[in-house]
Amino acid sequence: MKRQNGYPIKTKRQENKMNSDVRKNLEEYILSAREKHYRITWSHVRNREDALDIIQESIYRALSYRGDLNPQHMETWFCTVLINTARDHLRKNSRITLMEEQALTREIEKTAETPSQSSFEDREILSSALEKLSEQEREIIILRYFENMELSEVAEITSRKLSTVKSTLYRSLRKLKAIIE
Repeated sequence: MKRQNGYPIKTKRQENKMNSDVRKNLEEYILSAREKHYRITWSHVRNREDALDIIQESIYRALSYRGDLNPQHMETWFCTVLINTARDHLRKNSRITLMEEQALTREIEKTAETPSQSSFEDREILSSALEKLSEQEREIIILRYFENMELSEVAEITSRKLSTVKSTLYRSLRKLKAIIE
């Protein structure tokens, strides 16, 4: 293999093709986490058909990707693709539909680990409080607490600095607390 400055030089054929093992791992990951992808996408567009279209477009974009992809960062990378595709969709359509209370309640029920963790009343209060947050604040809370992502992953997915994500998260939690009380 030819080298330049100690690094291997890729041929045109290698540049235009994702490693088959990485592609297979990506396909397996996409299939195994499809519910998570739907929740993330739906939290942005709040419409079933749009969410499914965005997921399909994201999968196409991911499988068409021609660069290097580190398997250790595959989940974070694909979530970033999902969120960016959702943002493109919202920008393109210039509309953001308001979240229906019942739909959010169903979403919260799905993501709760056990039904006994919170009562129906608590979910109602939480859903109405989440509706009062900005899209950015809601996005960070959903990724952190409903998708159980680390703050560093949330920062990478949202293309924000870790310190910005932390401050937004804690400010949002204070707002939620004030709204609920």
